[in-house]
Amino acid sequence: MRHLITEYSDAIHRPGLWRLGILAVAVLAAGIGCAAAKRNPEPKFNPDNLTLRAQQAEAKGDVAGALQQYLQALGVSQGTDNLEAAAHNLNDIGSIYYNQHDYDKALQFYFEALRTNERLGNARGKATNLGNIGCVYAAQGRFKEAIENQQQAIQLDEQERNWIGKAKRLNNLGFVYLKMGDLDKAMEYLTAAEKLNTDFKDEAGRAANLCNIGSIHEVRGDPSAAMKFYEEAAAIDKSTESFEGLAMDLHNCGRVAEALGHLDKARDYYARALHVNELLNREQEISHDLEDYSRVEKQLKSQKR
Repeated sequence: MRHLITEYSDAIHRPGLWRLGILAVAVLAAGIGCAAAKRNPEPKFNPDNLTLRAQQAEAKGDVAGALQQYLQALGVSQGTDNLEAAAHNLNDIGSIYYNQHDYDKALQFYFEALRTNERLGNARGKATNLGNIGCVYAAQGRFKEAIENQQQAIQLDEQERNWIGKAKRLNNLGFVYLKMGDLDKAMEYLTAAEKLNTDFKDEAGRAANLCNIGSIHEVRGDPSAAMKFYEEAAAIDKSTESFEGLAMDLHNCGRVAEALGHLDKARDYYARALHVNELLNREQEISHDLEDYSRVEKQLKSQKR
């Protein structure tokens, strides 16, 4: 299953950073005070280099380093009243906490990003923040609120003619309905998202849609159809170098192959997923891949006795 899509400015994600939580609150509080005291001065410092370093740290799997860089960028952007940069930084920090399953912290930063974009009158930014807040609510099982936030984001996306953003929100709605067990509604939204991403040539977004459509077929008890969608998603993610998506696609293929009794194939898929996750330093996913690979390997060995 591909999960919901949260949006960064441009970044990626990674684990292990509880000691920085107090610093996050301190920087945020200090930044709000500075912003209230000034009136649109010319920015004296540019947080872009810090933001770039944060993104590079994330790409290497250094989440703690990325968070530290984002917090420094936030301090600069808020301290100089660079509200547009601050909105991006707040959203990016929220997405790091979301991927760490620290949903309270994620909401704190997403809501602050939303308030900042409201001050700016930035409808596209608001749509991103609302969509991400909806993702957190879905992860918490607050499905009604998740749906409401995604729908509000879609209205803004349509107003701004932001069709790629709308496709993300449609994907997320499809995933929420999938979690709720309403498979027909889930398929409706995911198919609409996949069509938009096809029309506007967003291959990474389309791969996420195909993966979630595969999940619907798997839940419906059609593993062969699920495999077809998972493999297509994996091919796209490989070609676009969307490695986190690729790791998930390969793991899904392994699970379906195992369910079909194709143990050699399952072992191969799990090994490939493990290799990608090791390159990304994704500790939790590495643990899952190793567990699944070992289980299938034992079954194959017992068959040969």
